[in-house]
Amino acid sequence: MNTQSEFFIKSKRVAEDFLQTAVVIDDRLFESGPGIFPKKLPGIIGRKPAVDKKTTVAKKKQKPDETDFDPHAIVPQDLINSFAKKRIVCSVYQPKRSNFSTGSGGEFRKLCRNADIVIIDWSLFKDDGQHALDLISGIVEESLEETLEQLRLIIAYTGASNLFAIADKIFVQLSAIADVTPEPEKEDSLAIRFGPSRVIVLGKKNGRTRLEKYQKNEVSEIELADRAVEEFALMTAGLMSNIALRFLAALRSNTRKIISRFSPDLDVAFLNHRILSLPDENAESHLLDLISSEIHAVIEDCFASDFLTETDVKQWLDAKISDYSKINKIFKNFSSSAEAQKDFLQLCLKGAGIFKDQKKHPFKNLTQSRDGINHRAKLTQALSGTNDYIGNFMLAHNMAFRTFYTMAPRVLTMGTLLCKNFKDGNNSDITEYWLVIQPRCDSVRLEEETRFPMLRCRIVPPDDKNSKRTYIVMDEDRPTSLLINFKPNEIRSTNFKPDSTKQVVSKHDEESDAFFFESCDGQVFRWVGELKFEHAQRVVQKVADELSRVGLTESEWLRLYGS
Repeated sequence: MNTQSEFFIKSKRVAEDFLQTAVVIDDRLFESGPGIFPKKLPGIIGRKPAVDKKTTVAKKKQKPDETDFDPHAIVPQDLINSFAKKRIVCSVYQPKRSNFSTGSGGEFRKLCRNADIVIIDWSLFKDDGQHALDLISGIVEESLEETLEQLRLIIAYTGASNLFAIADKIFVQLSAIADVTPEPEKEDSLAIRFGPSRVIVLGKKNGRTRLEKYQKNEVSEIELADRAVEEFALMTAGLMSNIALRFLAALRSNTRKIISRFSPDLDVAFLNHRILSLPDENAESHLLDLISSEIHAVIEDCFASDFLTETDVKQWLDAKISDYSKINKIFKNFSSSAEAQKDFLQLCLKGAGIFKDQKKHPFKNLTQSRDGINHRAKLTQALSGTNDYIGNFMLAHNMAFRTFYTMAPRVLTMGTLLCKNFKDGNNSDITEYWLVIQPRCDSVRLEEETRFPMLRCRIVPPDDKNSKRTYIVMDEDRPTSLLINFKPNEIRSTNFKPDSTKQVVSKHDEESDAFFFESCDGQVFRWVGELKFEHAQRVVQKVADELSRVGLTESEWLRLYGS
């Protein structure tokens, strides 16, 4: 992305408002030397020297620039001040070789767990990067295992000349971590993406000679905070991610308002509510709903006006597309000038409805046929640069299915989507999807074997671009299109035995990331996801509409006129 574009500059401001903490580790933070703080510690008046000056060995005087200059040292005060100007709290940590640990139980690793930005001196104890490598790989691996999906920028800050060699060592080290593959952002790049973490190598401005293409990665202490924010923004610069960061920043600034709504004065009232609720887990879920509604209210109030304007879209377009010649190759029906193609895309992004009266426009009648939807795929191709854009599937999934951030037990309830794999009479593999439509109030307080009604979901083949589809689910990171037939004959019921303590049907498999439910007759279902409440309620409402249809004896001639 063009870091000089108006869109990226705005994205950088959004990231700056969101970021709160930075941690710096360097073994030479407070050593003396020219420009290093402090230069000299004040002596104690009246104290005699421990060693007689006459017995000390005379040392040969050398020039300061020959003995004191350290290419790896940094000025901590300049570093702290640069982050302070951006309202980011910066902690500096100077380890001692005698008790320094790079393991998960070490002090620095604990300090990093909640940090947005981590800056590590590459040459700790002059070990050619070994401690830094262990720290970087440990922090990255921990972010995958314990603090899932936590965005973090890690900067390897070095006084060495060959920055690419350091980036290459980091890449090799991260490649040894299982499950996730590190991704250099481009050829000869000094930045590496690894899951939710981004690692980049920056050089200290110390007079060292570096290749011209890497000189842009030279940063002084005073410039480091601004560069760190810029590098973090490269992870989050997007229309939707910018909005999400603004929402999260708004929540942080309104923490006091949210907490004030749940003062200690309400404790007795809540305990009374909990006593009257059976089981008491219901009361806890009610509290979650209450708190989430307050969070939603803060977001709505803080962004009552339009938070995604046409100016934002235009700036995004300018930053995203550098070559407009591809647009004419995709649509092939208007002026080939770059300015005309740019205006065309900006017009398209205002929405399909404005084109209904423009007969020659390629987006006419978009909302009235699936042909229009397929034609709209051309716009997706123009903006994403690919015909097979998975973002459409992911957005469709996110809008319909709720997100689970932990491995807490999954519960069978209205909206739970299950998958069943089995072999038919011909020994062929069969996959079926079933949507639980049991009312939520009938999914709790269960004391005995309970029947759960489920609705069949037909799988739409991936190569079928024209068939209807109701939902798209990301099942094991693969998009699966499902079509729901709301007819009562698509419903089947299966019995499940509830947990005797929790009084719900729940499952938690600690040895795997999957959740399986076994019915009373031995059928095994894999948990896939759970529809958001509104979507699940809509499905149930449509099923109820089908069940409540009234068959009449009427004039066929009149019925045809009315249909």
